[in-house]
Parts: sequence; C-alpha cells; structure tokens
Amino acid sequence: MYLHLWLAAQKLIGGTYGKQRLALSHYPGGSVLEIGCSVGNVSEAFAGRTNDFLGQDIDERALQIANKRLDTLKFTSEPLEALNRKFDYVMIAGVLHHVDRATSLELVRQAKRLAGPNATIMSYDPLPVHPNASIPRKIIGGMEAGRFLRPLNELVSLYEESGIPVSDSYVYPLSAWKTAIPEIFDLGVVVAKQP
Repeated sequence: MYLHLWLAAQKLIGGTYGKQRLALSHYPGGSVLEIGCSVGNVSEAFAGRTNDFLGQDIDERALQIANKRLDTLKFTSEPLEALNRKFDYVMIAGVLHHVDRATSLELVRQAKRLAGPNATIMSYDPLPVHPNASIPRKIIGGMEAGRFLRPLNELVSLYEESGIPVSDSYVYPLSAWKTAIPEIFDLGVVVAKQP
C-alpha cells in the first residue's frame, strides 16, 4: 500500500513528468538500463519507445508494482554485478542521494561497465535545498531528500573518480506537474559518453 501511495504522490507533487522528460532528453535510442527504477514512474516514459528496457532495483515489492503497471518493460532485482550485457543508455535514476560515497562510486562504476561503446550514461539526483528557497521547495525538497545529498560538483566527481569523462553537468529545476511551475526542487544532472 505504501508504494502505491508513493507512486501517486510522485505523480501529483514529486515531479514524475519532469523526470521523464529529463530521462528522454538524453536518450540516444536503443537499449536502456535504469538503475533504481523503483515502481517504474520514470520507466513508464520508455514504454513504446524501446523493445529493450531493463529496470533494476533492490526492492522486490516495488518491482512487483512496476511489472503489473508496465507489462511491456522488463524489471529485475538481480544485482548489477550479475548483469552481463551492454546497453546504449544507462541511467542512474535518483539513487545516489540514498547511498554513501563508496556505494555511489560502485554504482557509477557498474554503470560504466554495463554501458556499450558510444553509450550515454546519465544520472540525476536532488541537490541540497538552498536556505533561501521558497517554502514549497523547502517542504517538497525535504520530503524527497535522502541522507546523502551532494552538490553538483560532488556528483561530477563520482564520475571522474570512476574514470568516466563527463560531457555535461547542469542543474535541472524540477516542477511538480506537467507544467514548468511550480518548481519543487533542483536536480543535479551528470551526462557522459562511453568511449
């Protein structure tokens, strides 16, 4: 029940549509690996766009919901280390702010390992809420925050330490709904091309 409520909250105020637009804006076509897919709120954007999608998460209950909602996409709880194939697009979807630096580095290294030649690797994570932010940003940003929020330069450093040359990094203001307002918090986006 909790995960269904979380999915509804993400669609209402959590910026699902903005996250989907962001994910698609870097999609080069071809196969997709979404690391941290949860119940599939961002995965949904790829339904009908690719026949080769794999969403990975460690939460079995979330994956059950994703499988029921999105039966044309494939989901797994298999550890990243056990996956033995390459993807054209590897996305780390709002996971890094929930894990410590060592685990974040390992996730980025696994993304690099699973990215095929010329693949795009992209991650996004909430940035720390600025002390002068609006009240809606403070409230919603506080609800979205994990224990390991990092500024954009620290997100970039995870790629650099993993030997992945960053091609772009920027702040993406996320809105609650399909419209550009109200903005609820900022995402730090890091993009790399696999050589």
